[in-house]
Parts: sequence; C-alpha cells; structure tokens
Amino acid sequence: MTNTDIDRKIRDFNANLLSKEHNVPKCCSDEELVNSLQSLFYEILKDYDTQFRYIPVVLSILEKNATTSMPLLVSLYLHLYESIMNKPIQKTDLTSFPTSESSLKKLEKFYKDNVETFKGQQIRISTINIDKSKITDDDIKDLIGLFEETIQHFEKNLELSEEIIQTMLMQLAILKDFLNYFHDYHTFYMVSANIIKSLITSQHPQLARDLAEEIILTSFNDKKVYYGYLNNFVSYSTNMSAIGGLTYANLSFITALQYDQIDSLYIELIVKEGVRFFRNIGLYDFSKYIYESIPKKITFTDYERRSLDHSYFLSLLKQHDLNLPTLILDYLNEHREKIFNMGIHDALPWLITLYNVKRIYPNADFSSTGLGFYLLTFEYIVPKENYITQKTIIFGDTKELKDVFKKSLVKLDETRYIDDVSHDNNTAILIASSIIRNSLENTDFEALILAALIKADFSVVFYQKERIGIAPAAIHKTDNETFNAIYGDVSETISDLKKQSNNTFIWLLYSESKVYQMKLSDDFSYLKLDNWNYKTFKEAISSKFFSKFNFDTTIKTEYEVRNLLPEEHINESIVIKENLLFSKLLIQNDKRPLLIVLDMELAGFPHNLFVDENENFIFLERPICNIVSTEWYLRFSDKTKFNANYSKSIWIPTMCGDFTINMLFSKIENCLKQYTFNFDVSEKPNNPIASELNIIVSHGSNDIAIKPALYPDQNPRLDLSKYIGKGKVLIFFVCHSGSTQETPFANSISSIVKDYLMDGYCSVIAPFWSMHVDIAPIWLPAFLDVISKGETIISAVHSANIAVYDKFPTVAAWGCMHLYGDPHISI
Repeated sequence: MTNTDIDRKIRDFNANLLSKEHNVPKCCSDEELVNSLQSLFYEILKDYDTQFRYIPVVLSILEKNATTSMPLLVSLYLHLYESIMNKPIQKTDLTSFPTSESSLKKLEKFYKDNVETFKGQQIRISTINIDKSKITDDDIKDLIGLFEETIQHFEKNLELSEEIIQTMLMQLAILKDFLNYFHDYHTFYMVSANIIKSLITSQHPQLARDLAEEIILTSFNDKKVYYGYLNNFVSYSTNMSAIGGLTYANLSFITALQYDQIDSLYIELIVKEGVRFFRNIGLYDFSKYIYESIPKKITFTDYERRSLDHSYFLSLLKQHDLNLPTLILDYLNEHREKIFNMGIHDALPWLITLYNVKRIYPNADFSSTGLGFYLLTFEYIVPKENYITQKTIIFGDTKELKDVFKKSLVKLDETRYIDDVSHDNNTAILIASSIIRNSLENTDFEALILAALIKADFSVVFYQKERIGIAPAAIHKTDNETFNAIYGDVSETISDLKKQSNNTFIWLLYSESKVYQMKLSDDFSYLKLDNWNYKTFKEAISSKFFSKFNFDTTIKTEYEVRNLLPEEHINESIVIKENLLFSKLLIQNDKRPLLIVLDMELAGFPHNLFVDENENFIFLERPICNIVSTEWYLRFSDKTKFNANYSKSIWIPTMCGDFTINMLFSKIENCLKQYTFNFDVSEKPNNPIASELNIIVSHGSNDIAIKPALYPDQNPRLDLSKYIGKGKVLIFFVCHSGSTQETPFANSISSIVKDYLMDGYCSVIAPFWSMHVDIAPIWLPAFLDVISKGETIISAVHSANIAVYDKFPTVAAWGCMHLYGDPHISI
C-alpha cells in the first residue's frame, strides 16, 4: 500500500470515527471501527519511516475523539492480549553478566579511551558502534555487568540530576552495542523500560518519550519491533496517558503476534504493565482482570511477583478500599524477610505507599507492631535522598512544597507538545493540591498563585515547541533563575494583580473534595469554603443539572395559552437557586467586577450562578467574567481595542431551512442592519467569517464541549474552521457552547470557548445551556449599545443580561450568556 493509500485510509477512518462520535445515522458499528483501526495499524507498521510519519496523525485523531476511540482501543487491546496469551511461549532468560573486582578499573580505562570522544555529541542508541579491538570478550562482559549495576543503582533515585541522566543514557547506548556483540537482544529492552519509568518518575516525560522513539528505531533494526512499542507503552502508561498507552500497546501486540512463538520475558512485561496501566488511568476492573487471570504457564521471580502484587495494592489505594491497610499489613508480615533482603528496590515503593496510606487512612494501625514498624524499617533501608521529595509532596509544609513545585514547573517546560502537557502535569497537580490544603495555617500567596497556574488548566498558556527529527529534550536547570526566566517573578505577578484595584479576583481551588477561595480585593485572603459541597456539585454535573436549564414565555392552561408572569419566572429562579446554595462565595458587597479563575475540578460550574452568603445571585449586583487563568489574564487582557468603526459579521444560516434560526433572524435583522453587520445566511460561508466581532448562530448539543459540532440542520458541521475565522471577540448564539467539561482521561478541560481563546480571540461570549430564541433579540441590542458608548465588554455583557432579566427574570434566561477571557475590551 502506498502512502497515498494510507492517507486515504486515515481520512476514511477519521470520518467514520467522527460520525460515530456524533451519532450520525448509519455510521459504522464498533466492530467495524475496531477492524478498520487494526487494519490501519497493519499498514502503518510496514517500516520505520512510515510509522514515524503516520502514528502521530492517528494518535491525534484518537485523542480528539477520546470518548469514542477509548472503548475501541480497549476492545482491541483485550482481544489482542488474549490472542498473545494463547500463543506458544518460548522460554527466554536474560544473560547473566557478573562483575569482578577488576570491573571498576576496566570501566575507568574504557571511559578514558573511548567515552571522552563522545563528549558534546548526540549519542544515538540505534547507530552507536564502539571500537572493541582493544578489549577482550571478558572485558566486555565485565563492563556489561557493571553498566547494568550502575543503571540499576541510578534507578533507585526518584530525583535524577542532569549529570545522572546523561550518564544513564550514555551507558545505555554503550550497553546496547555490547549486548549486540553477544547477540543478546532482550536485556537492553528490559533495562531501557526501567530507565523510561525512572525518567518519568523524576518528571522528565518528554525525555522519556524521546528515548522511547529512539528505541522504536532501534527495534526495527533488531527486528524486535514489539519490544520497541512496548517501551513506548511503558512511557505512556507511567505518565497515565490512556489513548497513547493503548495505541502503543496495541501496536506492540500486533507486531508480536506475527511470530509463531512469544518469548516469556515479553509476556511477563505486558502482564505487569497491563496491571499498572489500567490502574494508572482508573480502569480498575481491567487491572484486576489482568492480575487475576495470569496463565499458570507464566512464572515470575519472587521479586517480580511482589512488584506485581504491589501494583495491585496501589489500585486498591486509588479506590480508597477500606480494607487496604489491613491487607497491606498482612502481606508485609508474610513477605517481610524477602522484602528486607531485597533492599532498596523492594523497600522504596512500599515506603512511598505507606506514606500515602498514612495520609489517606488516618485510622490505620501505624503502631510499632503495625504498619509503623515497616515504615520505620523502610526509612532505615532507603537513603533519605531517595524518598525525601516524595515525602515532601505528601506531608510537606507550604515552604517546602513551594520549592519542590517550582522545580516541577521548570521540568514541565521541557514538554514539547500541547497534547502531552495534560499528562505531564500529573506530579505538578499533586504538589499543587498539597499546597492548597496546607496553606490555611501559613498562607503563602505566591505558592497559591503558582498552584492556580496548574490547577486552572495549564494548557491554555502553554507554548508548544517545534521538533526536528528525533531530538532530545533539553534538561532544564531547576534553580530560581531558570524558573523566573520561564514563568517570571511571582512577586511581580502579585504586584501586577494588586494594581487592578478596580476589580475583585477570586480563585476557586480544589483539593481532596474540599473547595478553597483565594480572593484579591484590595488585599489577599484565603479560606476554606465550608458551605461549598463538592459532592453536591459532582452530582449536579453527573445529572446534567446545568445543561437542563430552560424556560418558556407562555403556559398552556385548561382554558387558554397565556404569557408567563414575571412573578412566575422569579419563582423559577428561586427553585433553581435552592439547588445552588452549595456554591456560596464569601465576598463583600460592592459593585466591582468579579474576575473568576476556576480549578479544573470546578470548571463545569457556570460562573454567572454564584451566590453570596446572603443567598443572592452575585451577577445581579456586579459583572462576572471567567478570566481562564491568572497567567492568561496578565498576558493577554487589556491589550486589545476595537477600532472606532470596528467590523462585525454574523453567520446565521437561514438557507438551511431551520424554523428557529429563521425566526431568530427575523427578530434581530433590524439590529444587524443598524450596527452594519456583514451577514451570511448560506449553509456554509464561502470564507470563514473574520471580523473584529463575529457571531455564530446554530443549534448545539449538550456535549458540545467534548464533541464540537454545529447543527444548523440535522447534519452536524464538524469542521468549525470552515465557519469561524480570526477576530477579537466571538459570540455564540449556539446552545450549550459556553459549557465546560473535564477532558476524559486527561488533566485539562474541554470547551470550544477555550479552543478559540487559544486560537487568538480575546473574549468569547456563549450560552452555558440551551438558549431560548427570545433572548438574543433583547441581549444583542443592549450589548452593542453599551459597546458603542465606549464601555468595556464585561459591562456590556452585564447590561445585556440585566436587560434580559427585566423581561424574563428567571435565571435560565438572564444567566444564559457567559463571558470568558478579557473583560476589558472596548472601543
């Protein structure tokens, strides 16, 4: 199959996946899509260059349609996994390379004779070739054993320095060349998988991905491609990346199944990694299934079996299983002599687990005869430098956490692509959550501002880097100077915020089912919102409470159809408000605009609906804007103005024949003419509308946040770029288009509002729920009138919503249109 054929096949798969994602009638079945994806993988895997070109494309398609692609990938994974388990197994043992007392001297001489020549050069594992003419076979075996020991020693560190990383990678490259010399093609892939885990644990996931890509190239040269993809599976699994992990696991399985027999080392690895992977992404039933269904023909060493058991216990920890402390104590009592004898390799993961158990289970038995004995013993076995960072993340005070957090943020900047940052931020989010819950006693507003940077979806302000070929990531220094060069001085950020005295800022932050409020109104304050019931909020999200908002202008009685009275609309609002009392903010009563930053965990809450401690809707007294994040606000807000005669365009596709769209056009046509709009009523504009102010009119679905589509008729328009061009302000008269959802299997939020703010718009205005046809004819003239008077967009949105309130005083009407981004745009 040619590249042109593969391109066509990818386009067809993308179209079919999109149709399935949006429930287009007569779309492919799940089985057809799984078969199509498997067939596509076969075509892509024909050689290294083809897979290098196409796998990122396919991965991007799968990521963008995660809600549909995820079950397809899991289905394919389980099918291929079971096929591998039914294959004949070829017993494979790793070659033993014991070291001798003379190994260290040989290593020193080898480095002096050879390694100095590599300094300053990029060492490629796939092409390295060491001159072996001056060393004997026994010397090479000795050096292999020493390299393995050295790398294993480095792997014990949860914090790897730049020097250690460079040494590990150099030794891995040399190790590969030496192992090839003895035709050992297995040891390398075992060692490289462990290095990849170590790189990610020490927060260098981009470097781990680069190494995994180099290993794929190496595996093509070795004709062991299944090991290459397995290493990449390890990379994505360790980083809790669901779509990437499943993709590379399936690629590994497909290539392994081409052989008549599967080697036992590979089987052991995919079992262990399968348990870890499904645990990491929260699919615990699948993790349990793999753990409990290991074929008897597969045997593990005692250490590997304990490692597998430990993974299973971590799965129970993530689920907060009430019996876990007792189960762990019983297990440690049974296996303690073997664990102690194994030393740091066994002790370190158990030590970190016990720290987490101690924090999550305050009533667990940590006495000297219970888990406390093991915690103290493991701390004795493991050197302090190997666990202190993790202990700080779990128990540290704000000052300690702040220093660790800055280092984490510096490392996060090594990430190259925006699709990866929502997984690379795992550790940063853990640290931020610790800062949030630990800041009540000793409040450090600089630390909290940094925590909000990550917790409010860092991808909004992330700068994507370019990549040329297989280029290694830069390893940043983690000092304050490097931090300030990347993120700026936090004290200056606070100073800039304090200059905004005409506004009140509120950051709502989340940690372990509790909500915290940081406020800047003349000065900073910080407190836990005891009235903010996170469980109630999640129940509202699960029941789609906010997306169900709607109202009518008339009511049909037994005798007549009549207009609803204002009192009836007010009563509707009272009923809605009673269900929102869990969301009280503690703020003083003044008229300054309220600028909100929401934690990703809270982003599904419509910011127009916050109530104060007197149980009044705050928006009825003062304007509110979701400014997305502190950094976005300081970087982009108040930098843009409308021209005096600013351009305005609207796409309102009356030619599609939809009754509601035609009715809306008839109601706002005079306003559009009065304010000199360019309007396009066609099914699709010849060119995307691109004025300073753009308006899009269409129907939208209640899952538009994760499945972006416009519905001017029964057929979804999936490529929004054909309709929406560049501009300064974007207004959606599209139902639910202002809604936000957590991105499935990622640490980010999904919203078309976010998409267009990232695409260059300064402000986006959109309805959070279904938009009644009678709202826009009231809202739009009021909004445009305030803008024409030179006032800011936040004032215009507030005035327009209040105009709706004057006509329809139900929150479903006046609360509908939400403002995001820059609140300060004006003429």
